[in-house]
Amino acid sequence: MKTISTTAQAPESDRQDNLLNAVYERLDSIDRRLAAGHAPSTWSVEDIATWLGLSKYTVDQRVVARPGFPEPIVPGGVRGGQKRWFADEVTEWFRANRGTLPKARSSGRPRGRPRSAK
Repeated sequence: MKTISTTAQAPESDRQDNLLNAVYERLDSIDRRLAAGHAPSTWSVEDIATWLGLSKYTVDQRVVARPGFPEPIVPGGVRGGQKRWFADEVTEWFRANRGTLPKARSSGRPRGRPRSAK
């Protein structure tokens, strides 16, 4: 039977320990906030759109659909229910990805067909 040296196992074990510690710290943080009566707020697509100054359509089609965007919460697990996201997770994601977001449309005439000449 082949044995694996403990030095080869140490890095993997350290990574797992670090991951578990990070998870425990996050859970402790959530637990403390809930115990203090500070439940995390949740945002809908409309809330995210308002916060970013983008349309609901743009947020729904081009922002929350991006890989790596936080997973939505579907209240009651009902298919077709309104998706919601934890606000703190969304803001953290936006801080990390701010250079790659769609730009808010400037004021002025909306895009579409050109004005007809009179």
